[in-house]
Amino acid sequence: MLVLGAFPLHAATYYIATNGSDANPGTLAAPFYNVTKATALAAPGDTIFMRGGTFAYTNIIRITNSGTAGAPIKLWAYTNEAPLLDFSGMADDPANRAFLIYSNANWWHFKGLEIYRAGDNGMKIEGSHHIIEQCTFHHCRDSGLQIGFADSTED
Repeated sequence: MLVLGAFPLHAATYYIATNGSDANPGTLAAPFYNVTKATALAAPGDTIFMRGGTFAYTNIIRITNSGTAGAPIKLWAYTNEAPLLDFSGMADDPANRAFLIYSNANWWHFKGLEIYRAGDNGMKIEGSHHIIEQCTFHHCRDSGLQIGFADSTED
């Protein structure tokens, strides 16, 4: 008897590095550069590792996909490395978050990220069941981490 559950049969692992390219396959040897490239591909049980170094971003990282209770999606700093997500090129504006996790995006686990100088919040969470672990938010225009009201809009 074969029983299929809600767990992924084979979880993927993606890598992001300062020397990466979004034309790459996202492997350790050929990583992506943009977080948005990896988050858009991520499915329940997948892990995204960010290598150390400074990543200069100006656009909001919008997350709309979900993990599950038994298979969250992980966005973690690579072991013993410190990724700095630098949003200092982002305009100061109440709608400019570094990360915006929509109300339909649930079960994400963020670990070891440093988020700097977002145009508003470093991360605004509208979804549920997230873990934010060992992350640092600083010099953002507004609060570093904001928990929303499960709104489906960007306000």
